[in-house]
Amino acid sequence: KDKFESISCLGHGGKFANMDFLKESRDRGLKEILFSLHGATAEVHDSITGRKGSFERILRGIANAKELGMIVRTNTTVYYKNYRQLEHEHSALINSINPVESNFLTLNYWGDFNVIDFDNVGYEQMTTGIKRCIDKLNDGIEINVRYAPYCYMKGYEKYVAGTYQHIYDVRDWNREMYTCTLDVSREYTAAEKIQNAYDACSTHRKRFYKKGLDCVKCKHFYICDGIEKEIADFTKVHPDAGDKIKQVNFYRKNRDVR
Repeated sequence: KDKFESISCLGHGGKFANMDFLKESRDRGLKEILFSLHGATAEVHDSITGRKGSFERILRGIANAKELGMIVRTNTTVYYKNYRQLEHEHSALINSINPVESNFLTLNYWGDFNVIDFDNVGYEQMTTGIKRCIDKLNDGIEINVRYAPYCYMKGYEKYVAGTYQHIYDVRDWNREMYTCTLDVSREYTAAEKIQNAYDACSTHRKRFYKKGLDCVKCKHFYICDGIEKEIADFTKVHPDAGDKIKQVNFYRKNRDVR
């Protein structure tokens, strides 16, 4: 509490269903919570989390945080179990919560998941659901879509927050945290932090993503991560012709909240 003016937390929110615990956390510096809200109903959310009652607890935690005036954000990982809910049930739930920010993450293969988890549902179905949900969200909610290639987000490019766009996301964690050579005993300048973040992003992109020959034709070649390696050989891309864009925040630098 003496060292940090404010603390941000990412989690399933179960403990925050206990108002006394949340009040103590707030008093110790917790200011902002990013809730992992993966389903719009108990059936879907509990199935994804593998915890019965998790939907009820996270909604109670969100309500408690809102009551205490804390900053509330949401993360939704999109895949075969929930993409059909996005347009109607999920958008209605997010609007009722009205978080400061709502993030959508197409399920990635470089974490705890594998190809089977997609159950034959790829970028087309996931991003279609995400875009339809975006169309129905309240004005004023900040939106980010992670791990989705630009060619599947045509008309919605300003919401894409890939590896390099993440560097400039002021609400999310610092990408330079993934640089193993960081010296935690010293302070880094702003320029050094940016460079460290770019180095970390470059390593991450090379490790997990791949671009085929068709991607070379796309104007988003430099700012798009490409396709995750595990599915790159059988995932179709849709190159967008035009002059190559090199500014990673080309679509985001002057965007409004929506």
